[in-house]
Amino acid sequence: MKNKIFMMCLLMLMSLFCLTACFDKPMDVLQNAINELGAQPGKWNMVIQNAINSLGSMSDQLAKDILGEVQLVYDNALGNTLVSTFCGVDFIGTRVKQNLEQILAKFKNVPYNEVIMPVICNIAPDYIKVGDTRIIQYYGYELNKFLQQGQYTVDIEYGNPKSIVRQNVATVAVSTNYQLSVDIQAYNFAFLDYARGPKLVLKWKNNSVEGKSELSIQGEAPTPAPTPVSPCSFQSAVDYEVTIHTADVFGAGTNADVFVTLYGECGNSSETELDKPGYNDFERNDTDSYNVVASMDLGTIRSVKIRHDNSGSGSGWKLDYLRVRNTRTGQSWNFSCNRWLATDEDDKKIWRIMTATGCN
Repeated sequence: MKNKIFMMCLLMLMSLFCLTACFDKPMDVLQNAINELGAQPGKWNMVIQNAINSLGSMSDQLAKDILGEVQLVYDNALGNTLVSTFCGVDFIGTRVKQNLEQILAKFKNVPYNEVIMPVICNIAPDYIKVGDTRIIQYYGYELNKFLQQGQYTVDIEYGNPKSIVRQNVATVAVSTNYQLSVDIQAYNFAFLDYARGPKLVLKWKNNSVEGKSELSIQGEAPTPAPTPVSPCSFQSAVDYEVTIHTADVFGAGTNADVFVTLYGECGNSSETELDKPGYNDFERNDTDSYNVVASMDLGTIRSVKIRHDNSGSGSGWKLDYLRVRNTRTGQSWNFSCNRWLATDEDDKKIWRIMTATGCN
C-alpha cells in the first residue's frame, strides 16, 4: 500500500513537472518567438503559429490577453501579401518581431523605445514615364501608424547636380497600414530638364526618423494644346479665400490648430495655418473665412488637404464643407466633406483629402 501511494505521488509530481516544462509562461513564449524571429525572420509564419499554439494551450488570463494581440499581428501579416511580393518575407518577419516586442513591453509595463518607422519597398518598374501614369502605388509597413505622428511629402529633385526643383507636388493618401498612393494628376511636368535626371521623391519624417523613396522620371511631357489664356501663365502671387463650415452636431467644433494645402492643375500652395488672432475659430455651425497665399495662379483647384494637430482640449472636429475662391479671377470650387477629423471618431484620422468625388 505504501509503495502504491508513493508511486501515485511520484506520478503527480512528474505530471506537474511535465506541465511546467512543456508549457512556458506566456512572457517566455513571447520572448522565444522574438528571439527566433531575430535569427530567422523569413520563418515568421511558422514561428508565430507556434507561439499562438503555445499560448492557446494555457488557461490563465494573461496568456489569453497576449494571445489576442499576437493573433492580430499574425492576421495583419497574412493580409500583407502585396508587401511580401514586393518586399520579401524577411522584411515581414522583421516587422512582426517589432510588433511582438511592443506587446512584450506593454505586458511587462515597460516603455518601448524603438521607433517603428515606415519602410517603402521598391516598386516595379523603378521609374515613371510622364503621360503613362498619374497615380503611383507604394507598398510598405506601418504607413498609417506613422501618419499619426509624422508626415509624407513629395518633391521633384534633379540628380545632376542634385537640387530640389519643386516641393509638395502631389497628394499622398494612405489607404491601409501597408499601402499608400501618390496622386500627381494635378502637376504639370512640362518644365523639366530630363538631361538632369529628374526624380519623384517620396519622403517621410517626424521628430526622430526620416526616410525617402526615389523614382526616376523619364520621357518628355506631352505638348499642351494651345489655349488663348493659360491659367499657368500667371506666375505672380495669388490670394485664395478659403471658407470653412463646421458641422452642426454636438462636439463638432475644435480647439486644435488647423492647416490647409491647395492642389491645382498648375501647382500647389504651401501648407497654411488657418487662424484669426483673438478669435475662437471652428466652432459648431460656424462659417469661417481665411486668406491663403499661393506663389502663383494654381489654375483649377483639384483637391484640398486639411488637417489639425490634435492639440488642446476638444480637438476632434467635424468638417461640413469647404469653399476655395480665387480672389483674382473670382472662380470658386466647393468641396463637401461631412466627416470627423478625430482620433476617437469615424476612421480615427485627423486629416482629409477633399476632391470633387469625395472626402477621404
